[in-house]
Amino acid sequence: IVRVYDIGRFEGLPYIRMELVNGDTIQGFVEKNGTVSFKRSKKPITSLLSGLKYAHKLGIVHRDLKPTNFMVTADGKFKIIDFGISAYLEIDGHTKLTKTGEALTGGAYTDPQLSENPKLRDVRSDIYSVGAIWYYLLVGHAPMGGDLRRNLLASGNATELEAGIILKCLSSRLEDRYSNCDELLNLLAPTLMTPKAPQPGVLK
Repeated sequence: IVRVYDIGRFEGLPYIRMELVNGDTIQGFVEKNGTVSFKRSKKPITSLLSGLKYAHKLGIVHRDLKPTNFMVTADGKFKIIDFGISAYLEIDGHTKLTKTGEALTGGAYTDPQLSENPKLRDVRSDIYSVGAIWYYLLVGHAPMGGDLRRNLLASGNATELEAGIILKCLSSRLEDRYSNCDELLNLLAPTLMTPKAPQPGVLK
């Protein structure tokens, strides 16, 4: 997760001072280099899940993950940026990061459930967005229209089984998705569940 060094106000306007990330967004990477295979996608997706697991443990759900706010750095690491519309999973005793009653902008990578209920706070909303970013990495566009399974298979980047993992993330019903990041991490990289987890590497 991108490091935050300071927050405050300047001339009456709020600001957040964060680290400068030298690299490309995942969208920029795909536009420059093309799509990747399921095998190659496991490193960025594992890193994304690890970062989200940490945020979820702190009681924060991102709610706006997309290829433009997930980055691959020049030295081959991955960073989640922009928690602008995040919210606490438990709002009692906290000031919500999203204003009361504020509608989410939605989009191709946002959980459709949030369009119906902007106040929804569920880690499975982030699981949907993980699936949407994953789909983008393999297919090259957002998971909209057409047959998603057919598109994944036609890309040549996923087998039937691998496509099924991504489609489970993209299930329309919360109950049909993976319940948390650990479920997916156990599936993709069981060693990351140990204390001495290896660091995700570059997209190679």
